[in-house]
Amino acid sequence: MAEPKEPLTERELEIVRLVSTGAGNKEIAARLVLSPNTVKVHLRNIFTKLEATSRTEVSMIAFRNGWVVVDKPQEVSAAPQVVDVEVVSGAHSAPNHKQGEPDAGGWSEENPTVTQAGEIVTERVNNLPVVVPVAPNPEPLPQQSRWKKVMLAGATLLTLLLVALLVPANRSDTSAGFDPLRIVPSQARTGLLSKGEASRWYLRAPMPTSRARSSAVAVGNQIYLIGGEVNQTISGDVLRYELTSNTWTLLNTPKTTPVANAGAAAVGKLIYVTGGTDNTGNPTAVVEAYDTTNGTWRSMQALPLPLAGHAAVADGKTIYIFGGSSRTGITDNTFAYDTETNRWSQQAAMPVPRSLAAAEVLGDRIYVIGGYHDGRELSTCEYYIPSSQVWGTCAPLTVPRSSLGLARVGSSLFAIGGGVTGFIGFNERYDPASNRWTALETPITGDWQSIAVVSLPTEFYVFGGYSNGERLAFSYVYEVFTNRVYVPAFLSADPGNRKP
Repeated sequence: MAEPKEPLTERELEIVRLVSTGAGNKEIAARLVLSPNTVKVHLRNIFTKLEATSRTEVSMIAFRNGWVVVDKPQEVSAAPQVVDVEVVSGAHSAPNHKQGEPDAGGWSEENPTVTQAGEIVTERVNNLPVVVPVAPNPEPLPQQSRWKKVMLAGATLLTLLLVALLVPANRSDTSAGFDPLRIVPSQARTGLLSKGEASRWYLRAPMPTSRARSSAVAVGNQIYLIGGEVNQTISGDVLRYELTSNTWTLLNTPKTTPVANAGAAAVGKLIYVTGGTDNTGNPTAVVEAYDTTNGTWRSMQALPLPLAGHAAVADGKTIYIFGGSSRTGITDNTFAYDTETNRWSQQAAMPVPRSLAAAEVLGDRIYVIGGYHDGRELSTCEYYIPSSQVWGTCAPLTVPRSSLGLARVGSSLFAIGGGVTGFIGFNERYDPASNRWTALETPITGDWQSIAVVSLPTEFYVFGGYSNGERLAFSYVYEVFTNRVYVPAFLSADPGNRKP
């Protein structure tokens, strides 16, 4: 799996050069005799390695490193030269350079060394030069007349002006009215979906309709998906997914109050749906419980204040919700709901106010991960101990994420998706023993936000959401434990009864 700052392969360099010419995925696939899905996988790896967020940024990096040659006066071979490169501390060193010897070229940051292979020495690690592999140097450009230089400069300025006018504004700009609870991604991004490419990701039956910002809960061998956004409207639909038959059913008992961005948690056979964005676009305080035994809804005590985009999780017979957006802004509130007494109580506030975070129970702690606040996504990792009402901090996510999903399988947590304000090239797995997040493959290239996630004993499911400007109907399962060990059982535990 690709890692940030990892060198590109020859195939990836070919694709980068074609991307820089403006070629689309289908054109690249045709020219390199690859399938479009293979091109998408390569693009995902390229974005991750270069830490780029768009095809334009990939092109800029390619031009800066010399991987793309512009306006060469004659045809030259595009094949990169092969040189012997020694790997030192994860970086490339110059060929035939011995440790402790000075470079003959007199390397410095102001005067970098250029090798015969066209590599540029840009810095040193452990007193050895670090080289960036690039394409062969182009032939010298002919001298241009002054009027041609003026025309070229004018054309460059005009191009930059057009780009500034055509490229959409950064979605994290709160001054432009950005609201992560209401925005419908409409700007399709490059590198569309990559279905089931990763080793443990598998597609299951798609939902009957594409939807996002839904709530999902497992009860026995069934998963219930409630509400969300469908066809630009807030829905009260209740969908049931059968694990054993891999089938979906649209139930005829919709939620009384349609909502999106709601919290949901199951206690016994009841699914409690808290708050959410109603069909007016405002947060609501409504709490309704769905009885999975007879398919009926009942009203419960309302939230202490209207909320949407909060994280919700059940710990025993108590439901906890964290943060969210109220009608006055993003909050740091922690509330607990006693399902036996039908009462809400206020708990210790979160250290960091946020909305669109995700929560899961692991041991005696409730982990609250990621979120959105003050116009940006957060990498925050905090945990709450309900017995003492104490907050603690854990290692932050590798990249900021909001509108994500969080799963718990075994002793690990899995942060899935995100990308409200930027590109996400991988998911993450958290090990509480080492307090460390590590990269986890993803079946979706780009952003994967407003998803619904359900944890099961050996796997977790991810439903719908937004990606690349599209609302999704996909159902994915990630199998954490794929091997099962069967221990034979003997009829008698008494060794004396065993036959030879």
